Amino acid sequence: MDLSKYHKSILHIDSRDREKGGSIHDFRVKLDLHRTEIKAVELLQVEIPNVFPAVRENFNNKLYFEDTSGTSRITTIPEGNYTINELMKVIKDRMNGFSNGVFDLSYHSNTFKIKIECDNDFKLFLSNQTNSIWNMLGFTGTTDLTGADYYIADSVFDLSGDHYIYLKSDLVNGCIGDSVMTTNKAVHRSFLACLAKISITTSFGEIQHFQNPTKIIYKVDHKHLSSMNFQLQDNNGNPLEITRDYSISLILYSKPKYVDYNFLSFNNKDKDNENQ
Repeated sequence: MDLSKYHKSILHIDSRDREKGGSIHDFRVKLDLHRTEIKAVELLQVEIPNVFPAVRENFNNKLYFEDTSGTSRITTIPEGNYTINELMKVIKDRMNGFSNGVFDLSYHSNTFKIKIECDNDFKLFLSNQTNSIWNMLGFTGTTDLTGADYYIADSVFDLSGDHYIYLKSDLVNGCIGDSVMTTNKAVHRSFLACLAKISITTSFGEIQHFQNPTKIIYKVDHKHLSSMNFQLQDNNGNPLEITRDYSISLILYSKPKYVDYNFLSFNNKDKDNENQ
């Protein structure tokens, strides 16, 4: 695609300018200066704050268990970032809130595997994966754990949270040619609407600066562009809700109007005929 033949506009978008009713992680903006005949789009850069907590509401903040009385319980972990000791204390306190101080959590100093124990047999419902915290704690199986007074996680705990995010937009939805994809079979088709996969390398609270490393050009065909939508999602298509605004810069390539210069030669011929 020879982009030298196209007009180029750099469009700076700020989530603060979103339409009413939108959220920071899923918003729409309208353009006062409408763009026409947009043939390609390129992501220039993104500036986004790293405010993605490791424990997130409606994603991974639930723990399902049966206490020593045989009663099924659900405990909810407040959203936020934790050290492992802080997280174990919160879980311990909330489990003991149902069972009067019989649960304890610890981890092995060499294997970094968490151990959940009690003074009597209890159950962990690993089969319930709905917004569960199991994977973060290292319990990677899906079979319920029963018949024991302690259970040790399958693998190392992981408090790092999301290492990357996907920036999606209806601007490139269903575009032909270059695209961003994922191997997650459940949602990979929806990622054809992705502008970029953004790795998070900054500390929590700092600004992550991202520039398009591959210079990928999305071939689109917008006859008239007056608004656009942007979303932040994780690898499973879950929304990444944030509390601070961010900005996106795009390059819009519009097809120049064709100018036929042959009329000059026709006019000259007509003048020549008039002079004869």
